[in-house]
Amino acid sequence: MAVVPMERIRICALKKERKPILETLQRRGVIELCDVPEEEQVFVKTDVSESASHLTRHKMMALQALEILEQAAPEKKSMLSAFQGRKTVTSDKYDGFVDVKREAKQTARKIVDLSRSIQENKAEVIKLRLQQEALEPWKSLDVPLNFSGTRSTAAFIGILPGAWEESAVYEAFAELAPLEVEILSIVKDQTFMFLLCLKKHSERMMELLRMNGFAKPGVQSILPPVKQQEKCDKKTASLKKEIADATAELKSLSDKRELLCFYADYEAVREEKYAVISRLLQSKHTFVLTGYIPKRDAKSLKDYLEGKYTVDVQLA
Repeated sequence: MAVVPMERIRICALKKERKPILETLQRRGVIELCDVPEEEQVFVKTDVSESASHLTRHKMMALQALEILEQAAPEKKSMLSAFQGRKTVTSDKYDGFVDVKREAKQTARKIVDLSRSIQENKAEVIKLRLQQEALEPWKSLDVPLNFSGTRSTAAFIGILPGAWEESAVYEAFAELAPLEVEILSIVKDQTFMFLLCLKKHSERMMELLRMNGFAKPGVQSILPPVKQQEKCDKKTASLKKEIADATAELKSLSDKRELLCFYADYEAVREEKYAVISRLLQSKHTFVLTGYIPKRDAKSLKDYLEGKYTVDVQLA
């Protein structure tokens, strides 16, 4: 590998011209910066971490939006597209992007929000399905699962281990008669039941039930189970429609892919620029940049900068 002769370069310029000078250096990409210690009371380094973090968040949001679009509406690409870097654009197009930056940012945020809504709704659909499945053994119950009885009675809705016949339940709790017992279903060697006794016997009934392994339902509802399942069905249908609508809207935004790509690159370039700014020595009106440049590029860069800006370029 050939060794490229390098020269040390030191640029001192007016702070008001910092932006175009740094953009020129960034476009040429020939300087490798080096850190130098702060010169006390004259030059200091500026903390731009907050601004840089905003740019990073915007860039990541754009990249996330692109990834979401790729999943919702995959782009047809050539096999070599993965090796392509950033597209080369003119400085006029880069500078003009400021006019559509807001649209790009809003589009990226909308795509991310739509995706989040879809994922949240899908999770809610799963939750509703599990709730419906949990309610299935209780379908024949005509009161809500949280029903606790009346003024004079106490209700116990729950599960006993094993397969119980109604007669066996009456026999097991005969000392607390009169009773009303209904076996709702038997699933996987578990008995789902409803039991009603006089309120004055409620504490003793709970004691006996616990001795027999009684457990309360793993799901609750303020409606009878069948009504609750119907409510889940309606909610699920509504959520699925929202998912379909959001998915269709996502696909309709696939034509914004190029805009988002440019937005991601635009913010990445600005992020790189702020990384440079954090390494500059700056005073109230000037800044100093130090680094190394290939010898073949040094003179042309020096002549260009000194011919266009109020700047002192030293080569060594």
